[in-house]
Amino acid sequence: VPTRAVVHSVVPMAKIIQFPGASHEDDNNQADIPDAAGEEAFYDQLPLEDVQILGPMGRSGPEYAALSALYGKSPKAAASTFELHARMTIEDLEKVPVLWRVCRLLELVRDAGRVKLTPAGYLPLAFVGRLAEEAYGEFQQRARAAGPRETDIRQLWFERGLAMHSGLLGLPKGHLILTDRGAQLLSDLDSSADELPSHDRRTGALNTMYEFLLRACLESSEALEEYIPTNHNPMISKAVLLFMFAIAGKQGELIYQEDLVDLLARLLPHEFRVSIEDSLGDPLEVLEWDISYRFFNMCAVPFGLCVEKQRAWQLESQRESLGDTISAVLSSAEQSYVKRTSGPWLVTNLFPRVFQFYQEAPNECFLNDRQAALLLTDLAASSVHELYAKRYCLLAIERDPACAEAYVLLASVCHENPERALKVLEAGITASEGRQPELPEGVPVWRDHMYRDILRLRFARAESLAGMKRVTEAVAAYQELLRLDSEDNIGVRHKLVPLLIVDNQVEEAEQLVETFAVGIEEAESAFVRWNRTLIAYARGGARLAAPLLQAAMEANEYVVEELLYAEPLPDMMPDSYYLGSPEEAMVYAEESQAAWRKVKGVRAWLRRKVEG
Repeated sequence: VPTRAVVHSVVPMAKIIQFPGASHEDDNNQADIPDAAGEEAFYDQLPLEDVQILGPMGRSGPEYAALSALYGKSPKAAASTFELHARMTIEDLEKVPVLWRVCRLLELVRDAGRVKLTPAGYLPLAFVGRLAEEAYGEFQQRARAAGPRETDIRQLWFERGLAMHSGLLGLPKGHLILTDRGAQLLSDLDSSADELPSHDRRTGALNTMYEFLLRACLESSEALEEYIPTNHNPMISKAVLLFMFAIAGKQGELIYQEDLVDLLARLLPHEFRVSIEDSLGDPLEVLEWDISYRFFNMCAVPFGLCVEKQRAWQLESQRESLGDTISAVLSSAEQSYVKRTSGPWLVTNLFPRVFQFYQEAPNECFLNDRQAALLLTDLAASSVHELYAKRYCLLAIERDPACAEAYVLLASVCHENPERALKVLEAGITASEGRQPELPEGVPVWRDHMYRDILRLRFARAESLAGMKRVTEAVAAYQELLRLDSEDNIGVRHKLVPLLIVDNQVEEAEQLVETFAVGIEEAESAFVRWNRTLIAYARGGARLAAPLLQAAMEANEYVVEELLYAEPLPDMMPDSYYLGSPEEAMVYAEESQAAWRKVKGVRAWLRRKVEG
């Protein structure tokens, strides 16, 4: 690419496209490095770039090899890594929902002697109604006049399958019965708790039942698929053991769906692509429901290994800030969709008392909050669905409330409603308030890649204000950006000079042009030469402007056509341009058209000059 190529973007996104005034060579500028000998130490002091932040999450190393090896394996095949060995106390077992629900199911079957299933193979309505009242009411999906059906309570349907596959219930000739194994365990559980031997027997029976049920859940994935909704992704069933081992080292920490989706994508890239290639949705949309339902709701949560917690926007402490952002960008229907997002899940301390580990569980396999926010904003930027993009940005803000690029993306999605977009941008600035560049003394702020996002956020806000004709506020916002980044790597001058002219601050506009009219490329740009001509006319009319017009024409002759004849300007501006090119003229005209209309008589004078 020739060195005279300049990158320009109308979409202020952090890692996707560079901004006006920022060239491909910016990050290779060695001028601020003290000397060659100190180069390594110098770079060690610089904040990480986004790609470096995500970079350490590679797919190599023993931890990742151990995880990958668990994909598609049965508990027996994974025995060299960890195996099921429940040794919980009564207090632990009382916190395991699947146990007391299945116990109640077994008791009702025992009391009935046998339960005849419907011709379709489901529990009768009266039986389901009693279980709904006593154990499964929270899972009922719909209300029916005749009472719930078994298919209305997915958890009941699935846990009946677990009880059957674990040998606690049998199904001879269409009748559900209690097996000898189930009867013996219930008998041990019914023993008096007053005597120590009985207490031990009860504890042993509960641990044994827990093992039977969890082993069935882990070993009988394919057989249990009939109890899973039809849109289930088969990759998740094969990854249950992998997920178990991955979260075992995260006791007391929160796990999000995107953490597990990212883990699959990094560990098993081929299988991941195959699993979603036929889907019409984004990877996160395709897999996260299955992860939530198949792994968490059907396995980790019922067995007491995880507890679902409230989303950040449901917490009183964050409801005001996040709630305002959500209401600013989402319709009521969209809010309902986003707020149905499941999780996050807190990993409990039961793992060491449920599994025997022969290999240390990995502790670096998941994204931290900053990494997750970067991943989610990348998904938002590439999403073809506006609602998905909004949702990903909100999830990114939940993980990292100071994730500046998420607010910029949200605002760009809301561009048709400037007031909403501005509200989002200002929420982002408030969230990042107090953030300072983390750089060695004398190093330009643009070297801090995370601080760049804050500059872009402020830039987007200034653009929003200018677009709403709030000129005085926009000028102040742009000037604050120049104070924060005096080298103007983001290209504030291209926006501010025309705005100053519109605001009758011609002298300040001239000072700004001359401040940056250094270097051959800048001095020969349309920005400098055509703005000099305009400012000269604003100060002294044709007498001062005429001597400068020839230099402006030599810099870019296409500007005349864009200023005088090409109206309206296209909706999509070029992503990049060469100095002197038609694309540069389009960009200059888009930024400066208002200023040329503001200065009385200058367009008529220019027309006379070029038309003779």
